[in-house]
Amino acid sequence: MRKAYRIVIGFQQNAPGFRFFACKKGRETGIKGVIPCLRSNLLIIHAEGTPDMINHYLELLKEGTPFCRINSISCEEVRVMNFTRLDLTQHQLLYPESTISPLPRFSSWLGFFGF
Repeated sequence: MRKAYRIVIGFQQNAPGFRFFACKKGRETGIKGVIPCLRSNLLIIHAEGTPDMINHYLELLKEGTPFCRINSISCEEVRVMNFTRLDLTQHQLLYPESTISPLPRFSSWLGFFGF
């Protein structure tokens, strides 16, 4: 039976490439869902699959990459949204109650014409 979980991963510092790592491992495992891009040293994954698939995915995430240090991983059951694949997104529409703000647009970092 398909279940959905919100997986929250906290890092000591920036974790370059971990979002892409999580997406690749999730697709290999058969996980469906979404991984939004967030501002802080936090990654929230909406993962859907069987409990065995989710447990295997969590083990892969705990191993991590050599370029990051994971402080904490938590997992809670949430509503199933019937995703068809695991995708990376630029927004956080799934969890509006969260206080984590998304990354600002690249143009706002550089200003007008990069000045």
